[in-house]
Amino acid sequence: MEDLVSIIVPIYNVEKYLVRCVDSILNQDYGNIEIILIDDGSTDRSGEMANEYAEMNDNVTVIHQRNQGLSVARNRGIDEANGKWLSMVDSDDYLSEKYVSKMVEAATKTNADLVICGYSNVTENDEKVRDNIVPSMTVTQNNFWDEFYSRKYEGAVFAVAWNKLYSRHIFESGLRYKAGIENEDDEIIYRLISKSHRITFVPTSLYAYRSRPGSIMTVQSTKMEPNISALEIYNERTNSFTEHGDIKHARSNLMLSAWLLTEEYRYSGLYTEHDLKQLQNYKNKLMQQYIRLFKKMGLKNTKVRMYLKFPRLIISIKKAINR
Repeated sequence: MEDLVSIIVPIYNVEKYLVRCVDSILNQDYGNIEIILIDDGSTDRSGEMANEYAEMNDNVTVIHQRNQGLSVARNRGIDEANGKWLSMVDSDDYLSEKYVSKMVEAATKTNADLVICGYSNVTENDEKVRDNIVPSMTVTQNNFWDEFYSRKYEGAVFAVAWNKLYSRHIFESGLRYKAGIENEDDEIIYRLISKSHRITFVPTSLYAYRSRPGSIMTVQSTKMEPNISALEIYNERTNSFTEHGDIKHARSNLMLSAWLLTEEYRYSGLYTEHDLKQLQNYKNKLMQQYIRLFKKMGLKNTKVRMYLKFPRLIISIKKAINR
């Protein structure tokens, strides 16, 4: 008998897209699936539509809760899941009919704990913009971070909840998404990988990610809170690498943090004086982290120092080069 796969779909005011999403899960060519719809306090017809799916399909469960955010909704789904495998699907996205079968097949063949597939960017009207194909490979934890920081595969989104199949055991230790923060996917990725002995990649576009106006991932924020949150997450990741003696990836992560800081300065004209003070405070924190990590280890990285000390200069140089 096929292993049970639990697909968790957090829902919030997506009545326009929900049918496309849930139908794509029901139409999988894999037979043993449970669908867990978490209505996170929707104020449109999304909750009613979810109830209709549950009434018509024995493998669909609906949970209604007050609005508490994406992380809490996902965590509730994880708590309720019965499957050997779990997968997260955003409620405005949809799946290829072979998504589950291909992902389970890859996990079984490679004895992987985590499977990542390629995905397609689609418009609000389901028009495909491009395919983003991940490399065909199976890696260990260390190799995963090599790929993550090499940035060879621009289209491969590693630090998102969707386009992945998770072994149940990853969450059995109590691992959950952190509530009340932005960039929750970035925050959990280090902990997810630390629980995964083998990660395999399926070089096929099996997930359709819908880019729509107003969504979190398609709007450049003019508020500092989400951006500082992302920088703090990278700071914590550098500390985690360092604590575990992984200097190679601590160095790579610090370099990426410095680059992200420089990108924040690109939008400095949008920020208030308070926002800029926050940015300066984080810059000082990164510099202290650089001193602790690099000076103590006797290592040098001129690029990191340049990013941290002269972010505006770096931006000016990059602008000149791109003209």
